[in-house]
Amino acid sequence: MSPACIQNALGLAAGGVRVGRPVVHTVWRFGLFLTALCTALGPAHSQDLAPFDGRWHRVANQSNQARLESIEAAIADLSWVTRTMAGPILRRTTVPPERYVFRVDEDEIALGERGREPRPLLTDGSERRFDGDRGTVTTSSRRLAEAIETRWRTSQAHGSNTFRLEDGGATLVVESVLQITALSGIEPIRYETRFERTPAVSSPSQ
Repeated sequence: MSPACIQNALGLAAGGVRVGRPVVHTVWRFGLFLTALCTALGPAHSQDLAPFDGRWHRVANQSNQARLESIEAAIADLSWVTRTMAGPILRRTTVPPERYVFRVDEDEIALGERGREPRPLLTDGSERRFDGDRGTVTTSSRRLAEAIETRWRTSQAHGSNTFRLEDGGATLVVESVLQITALSGIEPIRYETRFERTPAVSSPSQ
């Protein structure tokens, strides 16, 4: 496979890169596929999801070592040429978002990131599909014991993000899994990202 084909395939799978001409980013930087995630719309049972409510920002000075090591392990069996192309693309497109916003009320739970308004998130496991510039994306979300799991898949890749709370609800941990299927021989990429609550901004005293 030529270097151009490798870059194009990984760009399609991992969230979009410039290949020959500008392309529109319609999915997360794996992230993790925000558009795909937020198209799973509908009511959710949010009775015990209240602890997720709020704004969360990525913990500062957080080590990227686990993510980078997982990428290196995932592409270890590829040829040197393919690794040389795949490594930088995967390192760039798996950078976690800076922040998440959960909004929970009596009828639904909504999720947003990268400054976007939170959108209702369906958590009954049913699938939603939409057609974007990169083809058809299928998404689903479900409740786990003490977590929320979101899944997505395209013809080039599939993956998931699992959101759970630690430290008495003070820390949001996101477990990310990415499987590139555009190229054979790539193992799953797995890593965690930790977020902490963003303090509410108080109005200045009069």
